[in-house]
Amino acid sequence: VDIVKELAPDLPCIEADPNLLKQAFINVLQNAFEAMPERGTLTLRSWRHGATGMLAVGISDTGPAIPPQIISKMFEPFYTTKLDRTGLGLSITHRIVTEHGGFINVNSDEDGTRVHIYLPVIIEKPDVLETAQQQILNLQ
Repeated sequence: VDIVKELAPDLPCIEADPNLLKQAFINVLQNAFEAMPERGTLTLRSWRHGATGMLAVGISDTGPAIPPQIISKMFEPFYTTKLDRTGLGLSITHRIVTEHGGFINVNSDEDGTRVHIYLPVIIEKPDVLETAQQQILNLQ
């Protein structure tokens, strides 16, 4: 499997438990790798989502498409399409992301599957907050 990284250099800070987020990403990455048993490309991206301002992390694979009826259930506890799995990995991932105030979006088609994880950012410097507040006051 080829790995492509498209990581933004200057991302905003998030308030998060690094061990929990690591587990969430590992769960998604494991599913992506398993979707491409022979060969394929895994792409890991990060960016600041323009519409929401959230930190976004994308994990994409070039495996076969996931049917919509599976996507709609994939984050439910104990739901699995694999006989040797418990069906807890993605439900744990969903719980971790939502407990951090974020959400997950999944799209899948003949080109592969894209899992986008969105997490709220924090303003890291008080002067940035002051400037933003002043700009809002000037607009009124």
